[in-house]
Amino acid sequence: MDRRPEVVQPAPARVLLTGMGGELGSRVASLLENRSEIARIVGIDFEPPRRRLTRAEFHRISPHRSDRIKQVVRELDPTAIVHLGVYEPNARANPSAARIGTAALSRTVFSACRRAPSLERLVVRSGIEVYGRSRGSVTRPDETAVPRPTCQFGRSLLEVEELASVAGSALGIPVTSLRFASVVGPHLPSPLGRILRMPVVPVSAISDLPFSLVNQEDAAPRSWPPSPPGGTAR
Repeated sequence: MDRRPEVVQPAPARVLLTGMGGELGSRVASLLENRSEIARIVGIDFEPPRRRLTRAEFHRISPHRSDRIKQVVRELDPTAIVHLGVYEPNARANPSAARIGTAALSRTVFSACRRAPSLERLVVRSGIEVYGRSRGSVTRPDETAVPRPTCQFGRSLLEVEELASVAGSALGIPVTSLRFASVVGPHLPSPLGRILRMPVVPVSAISDLPFSLVNQEDAAPRSWPPSPPGGTAR
């Protein structure tokens, strides 16, 4: 008699991907399509994906349509949510629209996820902007640095992290915050990327502060699988 223990295969994953219409979100969706353990990929955004996708389903929804977003979450009953619907000022939206859209989408998604019985993990895009750039701030933050945002985008990112943390605690599931440096790429509508693509890049003559960048091709694979449960990836 064969007494080898039976190998239990994990149930196929169902992933809700917000921000699928952005360059990073489209790239993540393309990578997820190649993962055999993922049965369904459903994305939402106010713009369509920037790549041709074969398996992913897309819903074009305004961040302010909470009823439609909640319906998508309810019908999918995701096992994982990858929340990339964080809008950088002057990228795909002006600063005011980016701030309001990020807050509206995040609140709706994290409220709806509390009624998703199969949810096992939350992954949210954040950024090093949460650490701020005030006098005395660390220039190369690590896990011990306390977030003290000094710009609106940093405050928006920290609010997203806090909303996700509250939802994760209520559900008893791990939450991973991806504190990326500024994400750039050849077609990514980043304000910093536009400056760096100029024929001549202006620099300060009196300061030499370091800054960090991450290419979208390096950032996208870090969104799945997440880093250690409940951790913060940079």
